Amino acid sequence: MNRKMKFLLSYLLTLTFLTSVPHLVRANEVIQSDFSNISPLSESGSFELLRFRVNQVSLFQVSEHWNSSLSWEVSWNPKYQLSRNFGLVANIGNTFFLNMDQSKFPVLETQMLAAYTLGSFVFEIGGGREFWINKHATHAWMTTSNVHYQFKQKLLGAVDSLFLGYSTLFQIPLAHQFKIGTQISL
Repeated sequence: MNRKMKFLLSYLLTLTFLTSVPHLVRANEVIQSDFSNISPLSESGSFELLRFRVNQVSLFQVSEHWNSSLSWEVSWNPKYQLSRNFGLVANIGNTFFLNMDQSKFPVLETQMLAAYTLGSFVFEIGGGREFWINKHATHAWMTTSNVHYQFKQKLLGAVDSLFLGYSTLFQIPLAHQFKIGTQISL
């Protein structure tokens, strides 16, 4: 199976899973009828499925030519709260970067992050893999660190934090990503 077919298959599986999430959430009684009592710190053992991030991503590659690309990323970020302050966050994201010829190509990002909450701040660190789907495709291991500022009350009923992030992609040439965006929890 070629790379485009693999990407399409994984994208379709992700979409299928995302469309089934509301039914899974209702079945597990995760959604509560009264959202007014939700605090920034989740109870241990809780699983938050409906968490998403929308952010700007800047990619920089250091080589004989300074390459860069700016784009928007959308990701799904379910979280399992291990204790009052510690949690595990998955990150499955999709964006588009520019080739040297200015054509766009899709990028799939998958990561597992450890999260630590300290007051209104959440610190995340972890790693994963990023898949560039183009004719000169590269699949790189990556490390990531993020800092979130959590609001005491959700903005517009959904936005619960702002975040800054940095990732290093271990490829040749080495690449760096900077992110700034919002997290949405439903």
